[in-house]
Amino acid sequence: MNGNIDLNDKFRFIIVDDSSNKIEFIKQTLLDIDIEPYVINRGMYCRRTIFTAIEAHEKGKIPAIFLDEYLGTNELDSGTLISFALSEYLKGKGGILFPTSPFHQLQLEKWSKVFSEEQDDWYIEKDLNPLSENFNSREISRVCNEFLSYVDSKEERSERKHG
Repeated sequence: MNGNIDLNDKFRFIIVDDSSNKIEFIKQTLLDIDIEPYVINRGMYCRRTIFTAIEAHEKGKIPAIFLDEYLGTNELDSGTLISFALSEYLKGKGGILFPTSPFHQLQLEKWSKVFSEEQDDWYIEKDLNPLSENFNSREISRVCNEFLSYVDSKEERSERKHG
């Protein structure tokens, strides 16, 4: 795996989408680095995503979520509302959010209203999108490894501050 740590040991990869083509594309990209993602499709997106992310943390893993903005017909299942629920239910824990909407900039603008600058538990990947040319397993690995480095340095600062 290119000398990187085993991402399966550190992360729980979750795809939340209603497009079977996009799900399959993201899934195949992850399989390139031996990651079998958990897929949430066909309704109850918010509840199932929150439950899966909480379960990931309980198992000592960081959720890395590929999240679309428009999911089905239930407006309670929008990517923005799911990201808000994640920020509330997993305060102080966090993870990585990969926006996967075809309307990437709009999704990022909506999510910027959910996450304040002081709230650094969740990292939103701004450049990587399944519709972009640079969406590949190497870039996903890079983002995950950078997030792990950030978490490690944040924990070290906290230990020095309190220790």
